[in-house]
Amino acid sequence: MGKHDPRHPSHHWHETVNGRRVVRRGHHRGHHPSQRPATAEAIRAASFPHERPGDRLPDGRLTLAAAAILREHGDLPSVEERSFLLEYDAYLNRVRDHWESDIESMTAAVRASTPLLHLRYGDGEYRSMIDQPGRNSDGCKFFGKTLGTELRQILHDIAALPEAAKQQITVGGCRQERFFRLMREEGLVDSVSWNCLDLLKWNLDNLRTKKFLEAMRDSRQTKILVGNETLAPVVTAFGFTKHVVCPLSDAYLEIDRLERECAEFLDHKYVQFFSSAGMASEPLLWRLYAKQPKHLYFDSGHVFDAIIKRTTRRYLKTNEGGILNVIDKHYRPLLMPGNENG
Repeated sequence: MGKHDPRHPSHHWHETVNGRRVVRRGHHRGHHPSQRPATAEAIRAASFPHERPGDRLPDGRLTLAAAAILREHGDLPSVEERSFLLEYDAYLNRVRDHWESDIESMTAAVRASTPLLHLRYGDGEYRSMIDQPGRNSDGCKFFGKTLGTELRQILHDIAALPEAAKQQITVGGCRQERFFRLMREEGLVDSVSWNCLDLLKWNLDNLRTKKFLEAMRDSRQTKILVGNETLAPVVTAFGFTKHVVCPLSDAYLEIDRLERECAEFLDHKYVQFFSSAGMASEPLLWRLYAKQPKHLYFDSGHVFDAIIKRTTRRYLKTNEGGILNVIDKHYRPLLMPGNENG
């Protein structure tokens, strides 16, 4: 099966930015372009609104930089919009283009038993922060007044940390323009170390996620898994010290209990905390980190659902790209006794 490469130039999608429909390059599952960007030659020969001094060479052709913007967005935007688009593109590069090296670094941290905090801010967290009513795809309420406020404060607390402390913290960032806009308004784009939101998902078929899970399973450190009752087989197979059980939905309603149970281990020499508690994972892991930053805290998302055959995500339900075949062959055996050698 071919690797899902978000950097491959054949992947494009459309988004609306500042009221304009623009062409994006990269990995965006489930969306297909209705048109291809114009060729570089056609772009550089055409005339566009909102041109700025320096956009064209003496012979009248567009500079390579201006042409690159056009290939990406289909038009030369206004000065204000251009600034926004360039910042957004830089952010997208951070949350989209280093997914392989990021997971390798985190695998190394698990194996080396070093401190780490990895949080994930996806569409659900965004909706919570803007106090949107309703529930996410897991049936969890957004709890904007409580969870949303805490999620927003966590990012500001991270931004206020000394640079040395930030070296061990990464936050998986939502790729949507509306999320970026909110982070820009909050002054959090450059003060938080953003990386790929779906590290474990995107690295399933290249087996880097398997190496990460093997490092988790093989770790002889005290290790805690926060997750619902369906993850009991993972707890047994991976040798977790304790399973802190959370509800299948709305785990945030029990956040204080989850924190108390996990906090019992904070005085240990070194602990690895993995949380698959939905949107409650971020406040839980941050509260624990704020009390004792010497441990490893990792939002493991829904990766275990794939292993235990809970099809909680669309790409699992539709067997996108034959991913279930990869999971059955390479990931399900991780639950089998005597498979410590892969």
